[in-house]
Amino acid sequence: MSRTTVTGFYPKPHVVNALSDASLKALQNAISSNASLADRHNAFVDYCTALLFCCTGHRAVREPFSELRHFDLDLGLLLICDKVSDDSRAWRLVALPDMAAQQVKIYSDYLRLLASKLGAKAPMSGLASQIWMLAEGGTPMPLFFYLRESEDDWDPVTPSVLALRWQDRWRIPINLLRHVTADTLLHASQRADWVSIQLGHTDGVDHPLGSTSTSPVLETLAKIRPFLNEGLKSAGWTVVPSPLDGARVRHRPEIPSKTAAAEKSVFGAQRREAERNQKKSTATQLFRALWQERFPSGSPLDVDAVQQIVEQIIAEAPNRGVSVNWGLQLLYRYLRTRSGGLATLRRVSRVRLIDVEPSPFNVHTLESYKATQHARIAFTGYLTQQGKKGAQPDFDVRVAEIVVSAALFGGLANAGRLKCLGDVVHGNTYRLHGHEFVELPLGQGAVFRWFPDQVSQQLIHGLFRAAAPGLVIRKAALEKAIKSLLNDIGGSAINCPFEWLAKSSRAAAVLEIPGFVASCLSGAVPAVSLPLPQWVRVVTGRALVPDEALPEISNANLELWSPSTSQARKQRHTEGESRAFLYELRGLISKARHAERAGNLSARKRSKRMLSDLLQKASIDSGWSALPVMLAAWTVHLCQHGTRSKRDLAFATVEKYAVLVSSRLLPVSTHLDVGSLDEVAYEELYLRAVEREKPERRFELACRLSEMHAFWREAYLLEDLDWSAIMAAAGGVAQSGFADANLVTSAEYRRALAVITAEATLGDRRRWQYAGLLIFGFRFGLRFGEALRLAYTDVQRDGECVYVWVHNAVYGEVKSPAGVRVLLLTERLDPLEQQVLDRLLAAGEADFSENPGAMLMADRSGKQDLLDRAEAGRLLNELLRRVTGDRCTRFHHLRHGWVTRAVAAQAVLPIPGFSEHLSDKAETELFGDAAGFPLRSIAVAAGHASERTTLGSYTHCVDQLASLYLTVPQLSDHAKAYAEQVASATIRTRRRATRRSSEGRLPPIPEPPIATQLPQDVTIADMLGSLPDMRRPSLIDVDMLLRRFRSSSGQPIEVVAENLGLDRSASRRILRKAQDVELRTGYDGYRLASRADDPLALASSSQQVDQYRRETDALSIRLMEIQKRFSVMTASEQTVLVDALAVWVETANAAQWTCDVMQGEQLRAITYLARFMGAEIVATLPTKTDIESVHMLLRSYGISWNVRGTSQFSGIGLKLSNLEGPNRTLWRELLVMAATLGLDN
Repeated sequence: MSRTTVTGFYPKPHVVNALSDASLKALQNAISSNASLADRHNAFVDYCTALLFCCTGHRAVREPFSELRHFDLDLGLLLICDKVSDDSRAWRLVALPDMAAQQVKIYSDYLRLLASKLGAKAPMSGLASQIWMLAEGGTPMPLFFYLRESEDDWDPVTPSVLALRWQDRWRIPINLLRHVTADTLLHASQRADWVSIQLGHTDGVDHPLGSTSTSPVLETLAKIRPFLNEGLKSAGWTVVPSPLDGARVRHRPEIPSKTAAAEKSVFGAQRREAERNQKKSTATQLFRALWQERFPSGSPLDVDAVQQIVEQIIAEAPNRGVSVNWGLQLLYRYLRTRSGGLATLRRVSRVRLIDVEPSPFNVHTLESYKATQHARIAFTGYLTQQGKKGAQPDFDVRVAEIVVSAALFGGLANAGRLKCLGDVVHGNTYRLHGHEFVELPLGQGAVFRWFPDQVSQQLIHGLFRAAAPGLVIRKAALEKAIKSLLNDIGGSAINCPFEWLAKSSRAAAVLEIPGFVASCLSGAVPAVSLPLPQWVRVVTGRALVPDEALPEISNANLELWSPSTSQARKQRHTEGESRAFLYELRGLISKARHAERAGNLSARKRSKRMLSDLLQKASIDSGWSALPVMLAAWTVHLCQHGTRSKRDLAFATVEKYAVLVSSRLLPVSTHLDVGSLDEVAYEELYLRAVEREKPERRFELACRLSEMHAFWREAYLLEDLDWSAIMAAAGGVAQSGFADANLVTSAEYRRALAVITAEATLGDRRRWQYAGLLIFGFRFGLRFGEALRLAYTDVQRDGECVYVWVHNAVYGEVKSPAGVRVLLLTERLDPLEQQVLDRLLAAGEADFSENPGAMLMADRSGKQDLLDRAEAGRLLNELLRRVTGDRCTRFHHLRHGWVTRAVAAQAVLPIPGFSEHLSDKAETELFGDAAGFPLRSIAVAAGHASERTTLGSYTHCVDQLASLYLTVPQLSDHAKAYAEQVASATIRTRRRATRRSSEGRLPPIPEPPIATQLPQDVTIADMLGSLPDMRRPSLIDVDMLLRRFRSSSGQPIEVVAENLGLDRSASRRILRKAQDVELRTGYDGYRLASRADDPLALASSSQQVDQYRRETDALSIRLMEIQKRFSVMTASEQTVLVDALAVWVETANAAQWTCDVMQGEQLRAITYLARFMGAEIVATLPTKTDIESVHMLLRSYGISWNVRGTSQFSGIGLKLSNLEGPNRTLWRELLVMAATLGLDN
């Protein structure tokens, strides 16, 4: 029967089976022929090693499977270190099938019998003693070895020896047994990722069982193990007994003293490690030779020469078996010790190959795990003994017991957090909605919320039953109690008890808990929980009383002046504009420095107030582009509110900060649209500014940039940044910070959505746009800028399936490759969300028909200008804060919620505050199949380059996830009674009482002291006073309205207006007026009455269609100019223009493109209108009107004329000619103006 191979090198089945058959026969022959002890032993070694090679994926190396401590025969695990291309991934942990574990157990027991027989033959034999020590877990020699015929020494197992001994059964390379393992496992499981784990194919950056894995190591390997076992059976392998008669050890060899056995043999993995260290020494020699060649003794440093050394290391290191990274590290380390080396290092092109995530395993992994298991057993035994004695622990002892339990059973794997737990467990433990937790402060207002395991929870119950309120632990007493307790349970490293406990916890977590959860519990990834007020808000579904949400130092309540950077402003600035702004800024600062005395204000307050006023006025009058306006806004903020660390700055400090940052940032950002950059682009921008600065001022500049960006984050909804690279370039270290943890729950989001869609004052278009921003933030996890920049074509919808494409766009560049992505709607939309999306896409579709680059968040229909970022951000931030009662909430927390929900969903964990249902495609599309990498998928969907960012900055459910994987030991009744400080009889009574709560009466653990209230009715009407008039359509809106109405296939004007975001009542009145104008003038370019197609708009040839589009574009520009001119006219001037338009309507003759006037007032009005429109005017006179008085009148207005004798009209025909295009465009302008500007007259 043929078999499709996966690797391409799979031996035929009879070849594979021949190995097991021949190995077994050779062993049986050695036993039955009563062969020598050496022959029987060697045949047994052949059988055991061949079996292990066939199932473990071990490479054929010298002394394989060298130590018994690398096996865990109970759990079925094996540590392997065979081929090492990267020291950080030297060790891997693989599944050991049951058959292999049984065989190794038989072999290890057999070694005692072998040692006994050898010792009986030669009582003084050192070999017998070595084998005995080997069976006892020592390492005097490799686990598998060949006995010499003399039976007084041994030989190692090597590939060459195996090939020679197996030549009758396996004539192909021994490493092909790895192919057998791979194909067998893949065919049986259909899991290529399991094959990679078993064979050690971890070539990617992330380790499959490392800090981003979503399955516990023990669980993953337990799933692999049965397939390997079946593979062994199918290949003919069985468990064979010892080849020696009898099981009784009759002679125990004499074991030498420790002093005599001090000389330690080096073999197996240790030998290979020593060889690698020798190669590192070779790297040192290579570096020294290259350095001496380029820099003889006393030679000065030269950048070019150093660069050549870098290139030679990269070229030559691999040929000498040396790590390139190691060689470069030697060079960089040495440069730092040389005078001028740091300066040289900054100028050298730093090269480093990509670092990979280290293996979570090392040579001590299984030993450390067994030690933790023994400590757990000892601790539960300790609890039982204390319970039998009826002990009542002191306060210090009970807190120590909680700390130890938290490490052994509760997953806390960080020494600092364990210390913190001891300090706060009595004061920061709360019960909320039936769940108990401890708040562990991390600093900077961040917390980690620990949900105790079963044992720790019972100990905490006992603490609150027995301890008096208000007791405070003494650190010295706690450490002493922990040391004493560790002595009782056999712990070690007593001088560092917290470190020992953390290490023990990590040893268990690396196997029992998914890697991503374990990395967060150890603190390697700085994941944080929601602060207590936010957690209470989320769990209870109530709103905060606003003061409860504010940290001690917060700018959340400050009124931030953030002028618009959108619409009319230039988004990019030139070098000349940068210089002009700096000149003007310095002038305003100089003027404010000499502010006149006013009342009792100090000089610096007067100066700051004046500078604030001057900058606010200048930002309106000067026409600055976006970045100067944002810099001015920050300077105003410094004047009014100071920095995050100091509220009242000296005027000189404000000047210093503003000028420093402005003068360094503007030159490196010319021609950049700073409002549309993502966080990676901002990091690059700030890095360029810092690197151009003098070394002694770099750190100060980096700190000021950080302060400014914190303001921009709040005022302009920019993204948070990772400052580590910037601070490193500045010669400092970024303060390790924690994420701004917060969420917006499903109910809060829906309330906000309902408020925004019901706010008629916004106007229809703005309502659906703001609601759309909320949807894209909550349902897709988009950054605010990404949602703002979505084009109509970026959102594709097919029924319930919605895809969003985030990419480089005309209004913003996604600088990082991670930012370009396609997102799938993972959750089902409710009816209101569907309505918002329908309206938003309908408006976008209408815009798209005229503009293929139509933006969903365009400020006006048919235009490219986006909504004002600061204005929209302020409104949505304030809306979310009012809905939640939480002044710390902002739009970005919608994104935090999406990531948190996604991470919880892949673990099938329901989390408080969310009731979302995954769409049918979500699980397979986002998370992939069982072999997928869900965290990588979530990071990609969030636009993160690394899962570390996803977990550390956006995931706030790790505290809850950890509880899914904590070990639950079986405690005796005595242990439970002691832990809870109740009688043993109480425990027995609870167990028997089937209808009672198993917990009995709960101890007095308090609820969190956070004031909440029922969600309040929310309105944003008071915020809309500063928004532009969204009700009255502009001239451009009216042109768009009439064109859309004409081609809308029978839709009522109200529907068309709603899609455009225009007021329906005003649009209805405009349509009636426009229809009246068409009827009276005869101009029917819009065909409003019949909705017939305008021949200009739907001309058959593409040339005519393009011409019409160009004409409409030109018209839009003209209408915008007219709108601006009209807005600055006085009321009387506006009346004159409106009256002139009314005369045009009365006198217009569209057939001739003329106005037929009979009166002098009409002539005056049309003449005024022609001049206002920049049109040429020529009069046509009939013969009977060709008189001198009319000539004089026309001359007075500067109008030329001609005479037409055939005209039947007795008045004056005035022809208005468009000097900038066809006359039909001029008449379209006049119709739009007549229908719009005259509405209120």
